[in-house]
Amino acid sequence: MSDDSDPTASTLGILVSEALKQWNTDALFMLLQDDNEIVRVSASRELQLRGDRSIFEKTLALFHDNNSKVREMVAYIMGQLGTPLMPYREESLHPLLSLTYDNDANVRSASAAAFGHLCYNGTPQEVEDRLVQLCSDKDKDVRACAAYALGNSSGSEEIRALLIGLQPDEYVGPYAELALEILDDKPK
Repeated sequence: MSDDSDPTASTLGILVSEALKQWNTDALFMLLQDDNEIVRVSASRELQLRGDRSIFEKTLALFHDNNSKVREMVAYIMGQLGTPLMPYREESLHPLLSLTYDNDANVRSASAAAFGHLCYNGTPQEVEDRLVQLCSDKDKDVRACAAYALGNSSGSEEIRALLIGLQPDEYVGPYAELALEILDDKPK
């Protein structure tokens, strides 16, 4: 997302989210193009919660949309589609991996963050390798989201060394520290 705060946590965001519960799925997909971040994120959240097969397929069809804001919301949706069970986890991994190469930093960071949600039970090696690469992205949000997502990684010595090395970074450091805490809290 474009900033650190949750745009839907405001009073306006809560009102928008409540109102969108009444909207049909097609209308929610149209809102992914809205200029207002509160509207886009609220529509995305509502789609995540509905989480059926048709939403998965419509979201998948938008992976190559010309609008980077739509691609960002696609990554956001796929990261928690069908919460809490996330039935499309396996099917979402490779398309999301492709979005980590997007030219837009917001799309890359949303994709990295999506892996932090999808891979809570473990990160496939291909995804882990890409997250390691993203920890040196030129954009600080991408680096932060990738560092956070590595909290669900193998926790190898290399990953831990990378996360420790990121801790002095004023912006990325707290995310790296959180990832290390997640790794340390996992049953051994």
